[in-house]
Amino acid sequence: MTEIKPSVCPYDCPDCCGLLITVEDGKAVRVAGDPEHAFTRGTLCPKMAHYERTVHSAKRILTPLRRVGQKGEGRFIPIGWDEAIEEIAGRWQSIIRDYGAEAILPYSYAGTMGTIGYSAGHALFYALGATSLDRTICAPAKSRGYRDVMGATLPTAPQEAQHSDMIVLWSISMLATDIHFRHDIEMARKRGAKVYCIDTYRTKTADYADAFLCPRPGTDGALALAILHVLVQDGLADRAFLKEYVQGADELEQKVLPHYTPEDAAAITGVPAADIRAFAHAYGNARAPFIRLGSSQSRYVNGEELKCERQFRKLVGRPVEVLLLNGTKIRALLDAADAGGITLSYEEKQAVEGKKKKQLVKVTRSYPFDQIKYTKEWLDFK
Repeated sequence: MTEIKPSVCPYDCPDCCGLLITVEDGKAVRVAGDPEHAFTRGTLCPKMAHYERTVHSAKRILTPLRRVGQKGEGRFIPIGWDEAIEEIAGRWQSIIRDYGAEAILPYSYAGTMGTIGYSAGHALFYALGATSLDRTICAPAKSRGYRDVMGATLPTAPQEAQHSDMIVLWSISMLATDIHFRHDIEMARKRGAKVYCIDTYRTKTADYADAFLCPRPGTDGALALAILHVLVQDGLADRAFLKEYVQGADELEQKVLPHYTPEDAAAITGVPAADIRAFAHAYGNARAPFIRLGSSQSRYVNGEELKCERQFRKLVGRPVEVLLLNGTKIRALLDAADAGGITLSYEEKQAVEGKKKKQLVKVTRSYPFDQIKYTKEWLDFK
């Protein structure tokens, strides 16, 4: 017997794609998008296109696992559900008895805890009296970043991009992580809209766009300031809007923007000054520009961590911030990078013969990647 049943994608994504599941003799054999879903319109991302393979994978974990070795060893044994529940409940009862219920801090979020499953367990922890904080540092972090800049303002609905004449995909690999937005872009393109992509490396989304700007990792802030510089200097800014709705616009123009000409930003970002000016003029002259911002830029002051050797090599000669696994934070010049690690030069205080106090001495040291927690370019906006 073959049936087609409606369902919803469980993955960590706000789109909640509508699914049509083909079921044969009680087993899901095919997953397709639901064309009646108002937002996703039948399109599925690659993660969900063959979800039946994940469901029926021989590698799927079907029982609770107990760690039998040290953390990091990867040694586990399967146990029964009743045994797992009894063990967890016993530990919680002991914690509550010795320290109080607030000693239990719920923290959850994973690839299969999207909008549908996000609230799983909330009622249980409320009943226990556990500590109530944000359950993750993912969405709350970027939400706070957005609120700090924009205030209690709802973002523009993605569907509004259909009416835009200039769409900017900034630090978002749209074809991989926001595929449903393509429907809206295509509708705008039919009306003559141009698509710009800004990212630290060339993606399929960059190839899809009409124009591409490629700043060095972590330098998006300098690029944005240079664009603002051109908008203000060339009379493209909406002065009435800035005066009415934007706090600190005058201070920004007077104290910050003079230090971020397109030439200044080109030295920082690697984006040619002419390209910065061209983008700023396209934005300033657009009737209804639309910016689709990726998560990274709403989380971090200086951009997200470097992920691959290619990104490191692009930053040779630039200042970086490095956090070692031992907790030491270093701000230094990145001298070199290869598959094994990075070489930094920086000043540190050392005892110098003939001097009573320690002196700043320039040192050059190499660090293997297995000693580094994160590395990102450092921009000082002071």
